Amino acid sequence: MFQRKRERGSTVLGVIVGGGLAVLVLLVALLTRQALRDVESLKSAMSDNVQWTLSQTEVDHVHLVIALKNALAVQGRDLTAAEVEEIRKGFDIFFSRSDMLKDGRLFATLNSQPEFAVPLRRIQSVLTANLPVIDGPDDRLIEALPGLMAEIDELRPQVREISVQGLALLARQSDMRREALVTTITRLMALVAGLSVALVTVSTYLLIVNRKTHKRGIQIQQVSERIKTVLATSQDAVVVLDISWKVTEFNAVAERMFGFRAGDVIGRPVSENVIPLNMRDLLHQRDRRSAGKKQIVTAGPRLEQYSATRKDGTVFPAELTLQSAFDGTEEIIVGFIRDISRQVADEQELVEARDRALTGEKVKAEFLTVMSHEIRTPLNGILGNLSLLEETELSEEQSAFVRSMEISGKLLMGHVNAVLDIASLEAGKMAVVLSTVNINEVLQECVESQFGSAAARGNSLEWHWVGERRPWVITDRRHLQQILLNLLGNAIKFTENGHIAIEVEQSPLPSNGTQAQPGLEFRVVDTGMGIPEEQFDLIFDDFRTTDASFRRSAGGTGLGLGIARRLARNLGGEIAVESMLGEGSVFHFHIPVKIAAAPDAHGGEDNRVSDSATLDILVVEDNEINLQVVSTMLRKQGHRVAAAVNGQAAVEQAADRRFDLILMDISMPVMDGLEATRLIRRGTGASRDSVIVAFSANVLPGDRQSFLAEGMNGFLGKPLVLKDLRRLLLEHVPKARARRANGAADVAETHGSELVRTRISEMREVLGDDGTGQLLQRLTCEFDDLLAGIEDDLRAGGGWPALADSIHKAAGSAGAFGLVEMQTLLAEMEDAAKASDAAAIRVGKARLEGAWSESRPLLRL
Repeated sequence: MFQRKRERGSTVLGVIVGGGLAVLVLLVALLTRQALRDVESLKSAMSDNVQWTLSQTEVDHVHLVIALKNALAVQGRDLTAAEVEEIRKGFDIFFSRSDMLKDGRLFATLNSQPEFAVPLRRIQSVLTANLPVIDGPDDRLIEALPGLMAEIDELRPQVREISVQGLALLARQSDMRREALVTTITRLMALVAGLSVALVTVSTYLLIVNRKTHKRGIQIQQVSERIKTVLATSQDAVVVLDISWKVTEFNAVAERMFGFRAGDVIGRPVSENVIPLNMRDLLHQRDRRSAGKKQIVTAGPRLEQYSATRKDGTVFPAELTLQSAFDGTEEIIVGFIRDISRQVADEQELVEARDRALTGEKVKAEFLTVMSHEIRTPLNGILGNLSLLEETELSEEQSAFVRSMEISGKLLMGHVNAVLDIASLEAGKMAVVLSTVNINEVLQECVESQFGSAAARGNSLEWHWVGERRPWVITDRRHLQQILLNLLGNAIKFTENGHIAIEVEQSPLPSNGTQAQPGLEFRVVDTGMGIPEEQFDLIFDDFRTTDASFRRSAGGTGLGLGIARRLARNLGGEIAVESMLGEGSVFHFHIPVKIAAAPDAHGGEDNRVSDSATLDILVVEDNEINLQVVSTMLRKQGHRVAAAVNGQAAVEQAADRRFDLILMDISMPVMDGLEATRLIRRGTGASRDSVIVAFSANVLPGDRQSFLAEGMNGFLGKPLVLKDLRRLLLEHVPKARARRANGAADVAETHGSELVRTRISEMREVLGDDGTGQLLQRLTCEFDDLLAGIEDDLRAGGGWPALADSIHKAAGSAGAFGLVEMQTLLAEMEDAAKASDAAAIRVGKARLEGAWSESRPLLRL
């Protein structure tokens, strides 16, 4: 009976298929006729549109040339805004037209042809190059009119070329399309005829196939048996459910996983005892969602994780995949369940290993921080006292002892710095600070600083240029100097009674552009013992020396070359070595630079007389020895010194007394230096505008940027060197004398543009142009966002603490850039926000917008 039903169904199916094919043939004929009409109409419209656009491009070019000529023909008067706008309008139309030719869908084929694309690219390049002029201020556009006119007029051949070539290409393509369309239609008609014959054949074939369907039923049954075998041998637990959620299949893996026998669960609802409670809830939810639908699981295969429960109550993690299927008579649900206990345990182990690694890195960072502060601080006191001791009258023997102690202290400081530099470079925290550098001065300082060490081993030391000299460049002076010093120190250690030379040569770097990038190659050449070839790569490893025995004649930690290589890579270069045993070595590296002009020479008279000025200086330092050393140095320079042992004491003294200079330690008890600086800048005390210089040992370039952002003016490192202290005083003495000579009027000016210029200039000296530009951009975004969001915050209500924090942050930024008026307004607005005074906030916002508009031009200097 079932077979007869299948045969009747096959007959009906054959009739339906035959009728469908007949209808399809009729539709193909009708649609072919309609397509011919549509293609002809569309072809004509596209062609007309393209032709019009090509012609209009020439017209737009002529209009732009006429507008430019009219503007240039004006004599004796300035262009009006309307005339300038007419030029912009003509340019924008011409630019839009060329953009349409380049990116329009209708012109894609034309753009693939070189005779069309090449002149179009020329037009695009000229227009794009002049966009800044067109979109810029009117005066800049007027000034550039002659050049713009010349460039636009020179495009006349290209404009004509794309019009002529475009039309010619369009004509050829139209002919080709028409021929292709005729061919296609001919083939389509032949295909329709063939399809008609095929329909008869397919109908006959379907009748034959229909009689063979019962044979395929047997094959399907066999396939079904094979599938059951596959399920039985699957590594995952497989549970098959019928439409009423009763279990129909429960493979051996499922038995082992859940602890049930298949006979105990097959035929029973899955919710009774096979599936854990959480899975039962999931399936019930699916059942409710799919109620009244033909499909139980509508979303296809879906992987979910859950905590499964065995028969004995053991909980384990598992993955569940549900998929609906049709077995020929009804819909079924197939569930694949996998025990992922091992995978979860492995993932947990990886997470714990990562956490341990992060904890180790944190401990390492904290250790280096403590090491920097706790070792450098007493060492600073030792070296500072030695520096003071050298200023006293000493016997020759005592002077020798002092020099020996100072050399040992500096050597120890060098080892500490080496370890910290490696940590900084590995963490990516050692930023490149670009500035204008005199290469001659850097090389001379390097040679002079190492001359004593070289002479002690009987070595001669020199430097010289090879080829043309271009001493003024833009690079990172500190990194370059440290690379050279490390290479020199290494050469001195392994050279005795020999010669060491630094060579520098201009050597442009290869570039992808048309012009090579400027570069310098440095070579440190020595006549020392040489290095075996197999150790060329090893010598750059940390803590690696060519002779690690106790009898080695050269000291050192083995960090110098590793640090030099990292610093060179940080500058965009690479260090290499060439050496022969017994002959000597050559260490060379190549770095990109920018050629700079020599700065204007300044007379030295003002600087010399500045030393005679007496400053009021506040030294903020929690270490008693360092405080005593710095205070003594300053008093010997003739300055008045006050002391504070923490940030809170510094804030109190700065509020009551006007100081010309404040040396602020960073890490202190009670209150750190950054918080103290913020309070001094935001307050109304006597020293709110005084020069504040960070005075710390634990400082990286990124930290210096944060110091400037908090309102500091510079940085003085530890251990304190008398030369650096004198340079700092020499820099700030003229400012102090000017403030005293000009009085209140000059102070008022300092509150304005002069203070802003000074702050920006100081930032550029420390951070370079790129770093300062990033800070200025961040400041602009911060104030624009604040002004734009104040009204929204007021309307939302309830966000007073967040608004006060935003205003507080903006006030600190304003102080960092010397925007005193804005800082004062923001401080008042912060108080209003804390008091939930919306009216005062709105008044302050209006005043702040005016102050911000006046301050913007200053920040562009």
